[in-house]
Amino acid sequence: MRDATSLQTVLNATSGALLGALLLASPSFASEAEKPRDIEYPPSISAPASQSQEEVDAKSDGCVSCHTSSDRKTMHRSGSVDLGCVDCHGGDAGVFNPPGSEMHSEPYDEAKHRSHVQPRYPETWGLEGDHAERPVRTYTLYNREAQQ
Repeated sequence: MRDATSLQTVLNATSGALLGALLLASPSFASEAEKPRDIEYPPSISAPASQSQEEVDAKSDGCVSCHTSSDRKTMHRSGSVDLGCVDCHGGDAGVFNPPGSEMHSEPYDEAKHRSHVQPRYPETWGLEGDHAERPVRTYTLYNREAQQ
């Protein structure tokens, strides 16, 4: 009986220590340096069950004006999926790569900013500030972003 009580005491102490460590490592404590930007996202709607090819194209045309040779017309291998880029990724497919603009030019960057869903934590993503590279493992960072 005494061994069981001792074991229970050790387990209780270990669980408490682990819980405390998890709470200290949570995003609310870990992200003290960067606060989320207050962004007013447009309302998002669910992807439609079906739509015409014209509707699919309209939801992808601006995207493929920049995402060209490195990407396929659709991300879906099956021809039975009729979704435009913004059905899943969000953003504004009505924004096009300005004719004659080069990557990282002011017109290009302005169109890129307007067309993509903007992150709440741009510095953590390596998009602003002194960060030289993007984070390698972004799983928990995605959880801190808005659903859009």
